[in-house]
This record gives sequence, C-alpha cells and structure tokens, in this order.
Amino acid sequence: QLVADVEELLVQCGSSSQADGLHAEVVDASVRSRAKEEISMIRCTGRPEADNIKPAPWSYGAHLDPSKLPDSIRRAAEKIRSLEGYNLGRLRDVSINKRTKGFFFITPHTDPLTDGPHVFVLGLQSAAVLTFSPANEVLRQGEQAERHSFTDQDLDVLVKKRSLVGFTKDARYLWKHGMRGGIEMDIPDEGTCRLDFWGNLANVVKRSPTRISLVFAFADD
Repeated sequence: QLVADVEELLVQCGSSSQADGLHAEVVDASVRSRAKEEISMIRCTGRPEADNIKPAPWSYGAHLDPSKLPDSIRRAAEKIRSLEGYNLGRLRDVSINKRTKGFFFITPHTDPLTDGPHVFVLGLQSAAVLTFSPANEVLRQGEQAERHSFTDQDLDVLVKKRSLVGFTKDARYLWKHGMRGGIEMDIPDEGTCRLDFWGNLANVVKRSPTRISLVFAFADD
C-alpha cells in the first residue's frame, strides 16, 4: 500500500527534474566515462522550493499537517517517531523522490537546517549505497568520483530495499550525503545493469531500475 500511495502522490503533485538540464557521468565496468546521462527524478515535497512548483498539501516545518498525508505514509512517520533512543519531536518534513533507470545519482549536500535535526530516509524498491562526505572537503567529480568516491574520507552506508537510515548531530550537520552515479555492467541473461560499490570496488550492490525514497525530518522532542 505504501508504494501505491507514493505513486499516486507523485502523479498528483510530483514535479520532474528533467527540465532542469541536470546531467551526471555514466561509467562502465572499467570505471571509464562512457557518456553523460540526464538525471531523471520525480519529487513531491511540502517544502517550498521554487515559485513554479506548488508544495504538497501537508506543508512544511511548523505548519506541517500529518493528517493530510496518506494513511500509509503517516503510519510510517509515526512508527519512526516511536523508535527508542532518538527522542523525536514533531514531524517537520516529508519529501518523496523517485529515480529511474538505475540512475540514483545525488549530489552530496546537507539538507536545509529548517527541516529539523533528525533525518530518516526509507528506501523502497531497490538497494543503494548512501555516501557521507565531510562538508569541508573538496568533492571529486565525474569519473574520479565513481572510481574513488567523492573524497578519501567518505563513509558508505548500505541501504537495503525497504530499510531505514537515520542521521543526526555531526552526521546531519558536518557531513554531506549523496549517491554516486553507479557503474554499468553487462550481466549474462540480464543485460545492462547498474551497480553501486560499498566501501570499495570489491563490494558491489546491484540496483533495481527504480528507487523511491521517503525522507522524514523531525524536531527535537
């Protein structure tokens, strides 16, 4: 039901990044640049982000109204908030992102401070590797990032399908988070697939064609 509700929301209020002309490097199994590929993402968020994009009906920050979320998404938020050891307060942000063709590239970034101090990402439909990079480091680009990651200090987090990753404190404010573009490889009987590496190129994780991420941000209790 959760995936169905997300898909319906993206049809109703999602906006596409294709028109933004964003591209990232595509590399092959030898980790050599093959082409540049357009970043295709559909996003739905209550956060005001652009004048020509209407925020989702649940709104954002102190004005976020959980009652305007679909039941399955609201229940997921409530379950996260009830986790022991986090002392989570009011829900401040719910953002949904859908990436396709196994191309999950995310530029390393720090979420807006107004989102709140506690961020949780629920990954659906595909495994992926979320990479944390120190905020004060210069980031590698393109083929070099795919071969060596964004910096020498990067930390990779394996996010299995239908799993949750949370970050707060230093991980929230002093580290950026992102995803590499991935490595294309021809696999017998499956065709061309895109893979992540986890820690180094000896550890690879196969991506499914589509990944949905639900981002929940909370205030302190």
